[in-house]
Amino acid sequence: MTMPDEVAAVQRLLVALDTARDSRDVIELAAEYAARLNAELMGLFVEDTALLTLAALPCAREVRLASARAKRISVPTVERQLRVRESATRSALEAVARMRKVSWSFQVTRGRATSVPLEAAPEIDLIMVTAASWRLVRRVGVYGWRPGPSRILVTFDGSAEGRRALEVAGQLADGAAVSVLVPAIGPRIRQRLMRQAGTILGARGVRPRFRKIKPGNLSRVIQVVGDNPAALCVIACGSKVLGGRPVEELTSRLRVPAILVRPVRA
Repeated sequence: MTMPDEVAAVQRLLVALDTARDSRDVIELAAEYAARLNAELMGLFVEDTALLTLAALPCAREVRLASARAKRISVPTVERQLRVRESATRSALEAVARMRKVSWSFQVTRGRATSVPLEAAPEIDLIMVTAASWRLVRRVGVYGWRPGPSRILVTFDGSAEGRRALEVAGQLADGAAVSVLVPAIGPRIRQRLMRQAGTILGARGVRPRFRKIKPGNLSRVIQVVGDNPAALCVIACGSKVLGGRPVEELTSRLRVPAILVRPVRA
């Protein structure tokens, strides 16, 4: 049985994948993190139902870049294209996982790409998500991305999920600066949280900086991410920093990858 002050080891990291052309980049980053965490890498390919709904419309057309001509699309055509992309994504995941020497699995589901990952199997410990805007930035090279994060932002509110988030951030730091976001809910509580976070991260040789965030002020979180600038966010689902707002509301606005820490199982 896990004691209250202990943090259960991470077992699985799920990476949400879709029809984006640069899934290889996402897979490589997720595999790197899985290797550092000694976790199984699970790829979840999401067949976005929005594409199928669009294809079913009589007016649906696709325009090819080479010819600039509009062509009628249909549901069977989109489904065939999804099968091709699914196969390619699975092969990429297998190749990267073998190279990184991490165990892996692959699943396919259908739904809205923005919501499916959090509805995934409850036994998943961590979920890595990336926004479309981050993919675009990566493609044009604005951030000068390099392997491994240069700075990590992590939420901490004293909960079991918060402690696991700190452990994950500490394991992934590898020399990166770590900033801890704590809820602005009173100086005594905040000082206690800062001491706890300092102890947990200090055990891994990390000396964190702290930022207080008014619970639910997601715009402030986004601002802090942009000001630092962070390369990775580790967010405990249900953190008091979120103030009860859905974690998807935050991740949809981030321009960097995020690792979501699921509730710790008893």
